Amino acid sequence: MAWSVGPVAGSVLASHPAAGGSVLRDEYRRRARVLPVAIVLLPVVLTLGLLVAVATGDIGAVERAAVALLGSVAGGVGLTMLFEQLGRDQGKKKEDRLWASWGGSPTMQMLRHRDTVMCNPVTRERYHRKLKKLVRDVNLPTAEEEGADPEGADQRYDACIRFLRNATRDRSKFPLIFAENVNYGFRRNLWGMRGAGIACAMVGALGAAGVTALALVARDPLWVAALIILLIDATLLAWWLVRIRPGWVFIPAKAYAERLLEACDSL
Repeated sequence: MAWSVGPVAGSVLASHPAAGGSVLRDEYRRRARVLPVAIVLLPVVLTLGLLVAVATGDIGAVERAAVALLGSVAGGVGLTMLFEQLGRDQGKKKEDRLWASWGGSPTMQMLRHRDTVMCNPVTRERYHRKLKKLVRDVNLPTAEEEGADPEGADQRYDACIRFLRNATRDRSKFPLIFAENVNYGFRRNLWGMRGAGIACAMVGALGAAGVTALALVARDPLWVAALIILLIDATLLAWWLVRIRPGWVFIPAKAYAERLLEACDSL
């Protein structure tokens, strides 16, 4: 599914031609790398806008702060690329740890003879037969060979997985693989920034709570906006704490593995 921007966001993008470059026009980079960073920063940005509104009496400062977050991303290729790299690096550098907690990447698990959960043995054998024809310079191990040398077997499976990734990069021919890869990248990168997300949501919620309390004491109508932002920040904090976990990332990771191996039948 394509990710679209609203009218305000669209006007920001239109006013910054540089932002229409390779980063924001690339769906994977936009959704899987830049968007997670914006989600991390959102609570702090909203609360800062609220503080400006308190100081100036202009509630529109909250909206302008939110738009400024998008504008900072869209305003220049340099900052956009910084956001992209932050989003990518935090997820990628923790990926090995994530896979280790699962017992290996889902694609690797589905190719292993010793797996009894991820893949039907009959389907696995069909994938092995297809891969033997596709990747002729790699000898896939038998169940006995895998049992004798699990690490060596995984290296052979990894070579096959790399082949499939390279062979299915055409988004128009393999749209489902691309869609699941975007979903996995988005969730992996959010999980990679979980600590920062919790910290930002906590700071934002505490700041909004303080403003709400002060506004209520002063009978300032701004308390309504402050309470709404507090609820948003608190909801994001609960979301980071409860939802952003390895199991949440595993769902699209397994779906991506299934779509990638299914491509064996069409290559």
